[in-house]
Amino acid sequence: MELTEKAHNKVSLLLQKLGKIGVAQFLKELAVLKTKHFKAAYRVDFSLNSEEREALQKAQEEQQRHKVDVKAGKAATSAFSTPFDQLVTQYVTASIESATKAFKNHLYGTEMENDTLESKPAVSQKGLELGGRKDVKEV
Repeated sequence: MELTEKAHNKVSLLLQKLGKIGVAQFLKELAVLKTKHFKAAYRVDFSLNSEEREALQKAQEEQQRHKVDVKAGKAATSAFSTPFDQLVTQYVTASIESATKAFKNHLYGTEMENDTLESKPAVSQKGLELGGRKDVKEV
């Protein structure tokens, strides 16, 4: 059985759409995993210079002190920003953007002019917005 040109075009567009959705979901899950890994391993990540590691460590210590104060009732949750999570988000987002660029370059041979692939996954301060997925746990 042969497909007509119209049916072939419909199937082709559907497969392209599903492929883009799959890649976008993969990038979101990659960001979740990279966030977890980065938080656990930034102290020994030698791609960061010593000032960056020190800034991350100070921000993490400050965030942990605030959590202790909130549990003890000494501080309000809303009175504190999360500089550690913001720094982690910066590093993870840069890494994901690099991976996305490499993926596009490999897939298409060159960088795309009209970017239809979601290249910036929605990284939140808690790690990542999961786009409605129920089977992936938040960080």
